[in-house]
Amino acid sequence: MPQFSLETFLPEAAEILRVPVDQLTLESDDSNVSSWDSLSAVMLAMMVESNYGVALSSAQTEQFTSVRKIVDIMTGFEKA
Repeated sequence: MPQFSLETFLPEAAEILRVPVDQLTLESDDSNVSSWDSLSAVMLAMMVESNYGVALSSAQTEQFTSVRKIVDIMTGFEKA
């Protein structure tokens, strides 16, 4: 599995969310990024699965509402 890092994730997430990468931080979420909707969350989950070789559960996908939650989920995969 390729290693997850913010340096690689944020540019990819910015493209999906259609925002400049410098506007995304650990505090970015669906309440402060106007383009972060349910479709974007699914697209982020699909990108993570494809790029990092993980299989997300539906419960994990439902948590794709903030950068911090995504990092927490991916950190869990790396510890497993």
